[in-house]
This record gives sequence, structure tokens and C-alpha cells, in this order.
Amino acid sequence: RNMRLKVKNMMADHLVTFTKREAEGQIYWVPEQWAQAWDKFRRLMVRVIGDFPYVAILEKHEKGNYHLHVAWCGRVNVGLCRKMWLAALGGGKGCGNIDAKHIKVKSGGDRAARIARYISKYVSKHFENDARYNKKRYWASRQTLEEARRYVLSADTVDKALFQMVEM
Repeated sequence: RNMRLKVKNMMADHLVTFTKREAEGQIYWVPEQWAQAWDKFRRLMVRVIGDFPYVAILEKHEKGNYHLHVAWCGRVNVGLCRKMWLAALGGGKGCGNIDAKHIKVKSGGDRAARIARYISKYVSKHFENDARYNKKRYWASRQTLEEARRYVLSADTVDKALFQMVEM
């Protein structure tokens, strides 16, 4: 729930997928190695573009390898991100890739809510088979989540309701 709130709070409008190519016969990276690579990438990006809001979550495939889904706010310079990701992986061209998608919604739709629904399924997708108990399943930039406030109005018209809101 907290992860979904963070994605909605930052009004994410892009979904970026980070992958790593394993050579044949190579052991797949474990989540801790992905966390280290993401931290390197994040630090490189902060140096170049400054702080940026994100929520990142790993998805495990049936083969055992992972890729990283990142909800991101703002325009994504794919060329720059790819260079930084390859540097974070410690390899050259062909050792990994990124794919950025601008999520489309119908007029009046909530893009951030759609992205939040999409990536939240990965929190519990492999929960039964993953031996990483009590481990955080996502990484997020530091954000403040405003506490929800509930107002109960006694007005019976919109005008009276607006007047009541101003008085609060």
C-alpha cells in the first residue's frame, strides 16, 4: 500500500524497465547485486540531473533472472539513462538495456494510479517462493506522503459546502 501511495504521490508518468544480460552459463544476479547496481545508477543520475522521484521494484522471471521496473516522474532521456545503467553494471555495450514507456491513459484517467497498479503486483508476485523474509521488496526516493484528511460537511448544496471548507 505504501509503495502505491508513493507512486501516486509523485505523480509518476513513465515506466522504465532495466535489464541485465547474463552470459551463457553465468549465475543470475541476486537481489542484493541488483540493489548495488541500482544505487550506483541512482548516484550517477543524481550527479548529472539532480534528485529525481522514483519507485523501483524487482520482477523475477521463471528462469530465475530479474529485471527492474521503475516508476519515474518527468521526461526520461533514454540515451543518458542507458549510458549510466551500463556504467553501473560495470560492462560495455550489450551487457544490459533500458526500455522507457510513457503510459497512455484515456482522457481524464489517472496515469500515476495505472502505473501504481501495474508495478504493485510485483511486490507479492513471488512472495511464496522467495526466501527473503523481512526484506524490503522495493526502493524509493525520499518523498513525503501527505497524511489524508477527512472532512465531514453538513452542507446540502455545493455553495454551502465551499463556504464550510473556507471556514475550516
